[in-house]
Amino acid sequence: VAVSCGHYHTACITGNRSLYTWGSGSDGQLGHPHRRVEDQRVFSTLGVNPQAPWQQLTPRCVTSLSCNTQAGGVLMVECGVQCTFAVSADYS
Repeated sequence: VAVSCGHYHTACITGNRSLYTWGSGSDGQLGHPHRRVEDQRVFSTLGVNPQAPWQQLTPRCVTSLSCNTQAGGVLMVECGVQCTFAVSADYS
C-alpha cells in the first residue's frame, strides 16, 4: 500500500496493486478518460463533480494500469504538481 499527493490530486496503491486516483484531473494527471459535458447523467455515479468534470471527488481505479492482471498491477506511484508517475510490475 502506498499513497502520494500532488497539489490538487492524490494517488493510492491498494494491497492488490490497484491504482486509485482522485482530485483535480484538469491536466490528465488522474489517468481517467476525459468526460464530455453531455455525460453529466453519469457524473454522480462516478463521483465526478458535474460543474467541473475534471474533478474526481472519490477514489477511482485507473483501469488502464490496474485491471491488467498479466502485468501484475502497480508497484510505485508518485504525484507531482500536475502529473502522476506510476511503475507497473512489468515496468511498462
